[in-house]
Amino acid sequence: MSSRIRLISTAFDGTLVSQACDQVVDRVCMELTRSMRQGSAVWAINTDRPLRALRQCAGPGPPS
Repeated sequence: MSSRIRLISTAFDGTLVSQACDQVVDRVCMELTRSMRQGSAVWAINTDRPLRALRQCAGPGPPS
């Protein structure tokens, strides 16, 4: 069995950004997430925001 990380799941509000769409709260978290995604891990963001509001804060995301 492989012990490689395959899925990263993080909260959005209060973890990645403040409630008001300010800049990223934890840059170290973002760098680790970026590094794991380059290793083919999938990143899922948990939020109760509508997708439209999430995109306003986080940008459009990677192409499908």
